[in-house]
This record gives sequence, structure tokens and C-alpha cells, in this order.
Amino acid sequence: MASETQKLVELQNGEPTTTSLQVAQASGKKHKVVLEAIDKIIEDLNGELAETSATLEMFKEESYIHEQNHQKYRMFVINKNGWIMLMGSFVGSKYTLFRFRYMLQFNAMEKYIQEQQQQQFFAPETVDQQIKREQLAIAKDNSNNAKSREVRSWLKLMKNKPEAVEMAAPKVMSILLDLPEEQLQIEPAHRYIYSAEEIGKRLGVDAYAIGIAAQKLGLKATRKEHQNRWSQNNLVGATSDDQKSRWMYTEEAFKEIKDYLEV
Repeated sequence: MASETQKLVELQNGEPTTTSLQVAQASGKKHKVVLEAIDKIIEDLNGELAETSATLEMFKEESYIHEQNHQKYRMFVINKNGWIMLMGSFVGSKYTLFRFRYMLQFNAMEKYIQEQQQQQFFAPETVDQQIKREQLAIAKDNSNNAKSREVRSWLKLMKNKPEAVEMAAPKVMSILLDLPEEQLQIEPAHRYIYSAEEIGKRLGVDAYAIGIAAQKLGLKATRKEHQNRWSQNNLVGATSDDQKSRWMYTEEAFKEIKDYLEV
């Protein structure tokens, strides 16, 4: 559980935030459990809302390198609204002090931001600050010109080349909208490269154990949706009477199953 001196909230781009890793460490829950809770919130909200900007603002998916195995794993940067939503997963007296300490640090960070803003508003601008402001304005203008040149280069490359359009379109949209490519609402092309048997051989278990793990992790696509970001349900068999499901999984799903079985 979080101690009184543990730093839970940090300032990122002028906004108080925490991360799924910090929440897991401070609460004593496994990180994958915290990720599952966030994924469920995002799924529920996106199912109810016409657009997903609300969840993107609350939960920004990023990655980190594990200090022991040096593998890359997913995590979330969480703002205060996202933290409020996530705290619904931490119920009971066991987490009362944990939630309280988080609340104090979010409030303290917001107070600090307000005080800084007030000081900037009332403090007279020095000559050095004026020069720095002018330099920032020039840099921003140069940046916009560079973006314009980059967009024109990509558009020229895309002309009459369908394969180039597929590759370059996200980059152009990222530049124009000033958003990282991973935050754009573009459906990725999933590569379903592993069967349950192949994953089982690599992890030293049978295919049935892989299927059970995938089911518990919520990786399997339903019959209705046929496929999702994790798996694809391929029906094999000559007739409808003898057709069976042959599950194929993405690299991302393989890593989730591997982490689950190795815990």
C-alpha cells in the first residue's frame, strides 16, 4: 500500500497525472489487474459514447521497458478524471487510506498549478522572458512551416500509389492534427500469426491450457464479432456439421498469455 511519503502524482504537460504502474505499486494489486480494470472502463465508455476522446484524455496508452527482462509492456498515463473512474475498482476499507492519499496528492498538485498560474499572471515580464517568448514564437512558426513541407512530401509520395496511401495516411493525419499516430482512431491491421498449438509448444503447455488462459484474459473474439485485436476465430471443416473453431492469436495476445502463465 502507498506510504505517506510515496510520490503518486506527477505533473505532465501541465496536468496532474499518475500511471497504471504507480496505481498497481501503491495499491498492492498486480499491474495486469489494473490494466484489465482500465480496459473494461474504456470498453464500457466507448460502447456508450459516440466518440472516444473522453477515454483518450483520461487514459493515454503508452509503454515501458521492464527493468529485469528489458521487454516492452503496455501501461496507461491517467489524469484525475481517469483516476476517479478507476477508483471504483478499489472498494472496501482495505483501500480507504490508499484512495485518501491519492486524493491529497492530486489536490496538492492542482493547488500548485493554480499558484504558478497566478504568479505568472501578476509577475511583470523581464527582458529575458520577452526574448524567450519571441524565440518560442519563431520556433513555433518554423515548426509549422516544417510540418507543411512534410505533409506536402507525403502527399506527393501517396499520388497514384495505393500501398503508399495506406502507409502515409496515418502520418499525414498525425501531422495535421498534432496527435501521435497511436492516438488516432485508425483501425490497425492485426496479424494473427500464432495458433494455440504453436503458443503451447513455445510455452511448454498444451493447446487446451492456452485456450483456457485466453478465455480468462478475455482475449478470445466472440462468434458474433469473429475477430478482435487479440484473436481470430477461423472455422474449419467441409460442412457446417463438422466445422470447428481454430483460434489464431496476435503477437500482442501471445505476450499477454505468456505473462499470465508465468505469474
